[in-house]
Amino acid sequence: ARPDRELTATAAANAVGLLVGSPISYHSVGYTAFATRMDATTPVTTLTAAAVCAAAVFFGGDLLVLFPKPVLGALLVFVGLGFLVDWLYDGFFRLRRSDYVVGIGMLVAVAFVGILEAMAIGVLASMVIFVINYGRTEVVYQKMSGRAAQSNVEWPFAVRELLRKNGDRIHVARLQGFLFFATAYTISNHIRRRLDDT
Repeated sequence: ARPDRELTATAAANAVGLLVGSPISYHSVGYTAFATRMDATTPVTTLTAAAVCAAAVFFGGDLLVLFPKPVLGALLVFVGLGFLVDWLYDGFFRLRRSDYVVGIGMLVAVAFVGILEAMAIGVLASMVIFVINYGRTEVVYQKMSGRAAQSNVEWPFAVRELLRKNGDRIHVARLQGFLFFATAYTISNHIRRRLDDT
């Protein structure tokens, strides 16, 4: 499905729902995964879900009591086990080890602490991993002297001559990627080594 079409349809549904006091609709990972696993990806699935909601509105919640609860429970277990297989088994072969460990930690936190705490642990752990990994990235991708560096500005002859004579005293370092405190430390070390060499 095209994401732009899905977002447009959701926006249109919200605009129509506002006229009758409907709550805001949004995309749900759980419902989408459930429909995908059941191979129910046709518009009939959406229309059926809408019909059930409409029946509850017009005929009351007593109608939903007729639906067998064991079936609902089995469907929830089916979706939950599917997520566990995706992230615990398949994720072991698909994800980086650091990401996999974060996922296991979040799963344990959900089981023993709570979902909000698990989300906080996941965000903090991901930030730490990002800082460590990106701090090892080479930020300086090109080094040259002032004589070799070319300016986009057309300088007067006297300035160009001054740069030509003193260009070896100028060190130019071209950077890449994101700059934050971890990469700033790398740049600082690079400048210090350059000063020590001179």
